[in-house]
Amino acid sequence: MAQEIPEDILLANVGQKILLEKDGKVLMCRGKIDFKEMDKRWDFPGGRLHTGEQPIEGLTRELKEELGVEFEIGRPLFACITEDTPSGVPRYYVVFKAVLKDPNAEFVIAEDELSEIRWVGRDEVAGLNTWEDWRTFLQGYFDEYHVA
Repeated sequence: MAQEIPEDILLANVGQKILLEKDGKVLMCRGKIDFKEMDKRWDFPGGRLHTGEQPIEGLTRELKEELGVEFEIGRPLFACITEDTPSGVPRYYVVFKAVLKDPNAEFVIAEDELSEIRWVGRDEVAGLNTWEDWRTFLQGYFDEYHVA
């Protein structure tokens, strides 16, 4: 379950996400924000860094809050800066490769943070309602790693 974060400890301009792959598909989620069409876009699991947190520490915390499972966080795969945020303030993102610590673990979705999750395959990326940076990254990922 998500915790209420005072704005003074939230580094709102730094976010970290994961790419989790299973059977040739990657995990995507939809958040529960209420800002224009952003809540309808598919995103990678993850979140924003708190003041004083190291990136892996913050990402581990966010994933446990959102999905209720633990991950091994690997190397960074992609980084970008976007201005397509609710506040219009640019946000820096890093997407890390990740694997489940327990491959049989079942997700427990934090209903106050996520509305849904799904596995997305190569053939779905072009039409996916997501940010253009994520679409470009996913297309390159599927091509580079020859994922089904």
